[in-house]
Formats: sequence, structure tokens, C-alpha cells
Amino acid sequence: MCIPGWTQSPEFADQYWEQALELHQDRKYVEAAQMYLQSAEAESKSSRPRQKELARAYGEAGSCFYLANDLESALQYYLKAFETAEKAHDTNTLLKYLNPLGDVYYDWGE
Repeated sequence: MCIPGWTQSPEFADQYWEQALELHQDRKYVEAAQMYLQSAEAESKSSRPRQKELARAYGEAGSCFYLANDLESALQYYLKAFETAEKAHDTNTLLKYLNPLGDVYYDWGE
């Protein structure tokens, strides 16, 4: 028996990603962050989550929260992106979100 929600999760993740990109381009940062997180949730529920896409979704949510000046949420999702990329041995994504992590700490004055 096939459970549709499980087999379609990557497709749902991609649909949420596309919606997040549009919101991001329209500078609706909080809404975009929420959509990136929906993309991450759908990805994580798939039978074979794509770890690079999952890390990217968390990182982009962090970027949107940063642009919305929600530094606490930005830090939370940058760290989640970093941890997910580290588990996936994805050096490019690790490097991509290392600088934004530093930006959050810099903005906090640490």
C-alpha cells in the first residue's frame, strides 16, 4: 500500500520552495521564511529526504528572518542549516551559511 503523503513529499517541498522564492523576491520575508520551513517539513517527511535541499530550506528561512530583523530566528535556522549540511557532508552549504552566522553574532555585538 502506498501512502500518497510520503511519496509526494519531495514534490510538495519543491512547490513550497517555489512559493517561498516568489515571496522572497517580493520582500515578504516572514511569509517567505514560513514557506521555506514548510518546504523543509515536507522534505523531512519524505521517505528519502534530500539533505542538501533540507539544509538549503533552513538556511534560506534563516536569511529571510535575518532580513526581517528577527535575529533569534535567523540564528536558529542558520544553525539548523549548518548542522544538516554537516551531517550530509555538504561543504558548499556549510560555507554558504557560515558567513551569515557570523553576521548575526556581529549584529548582536558579540
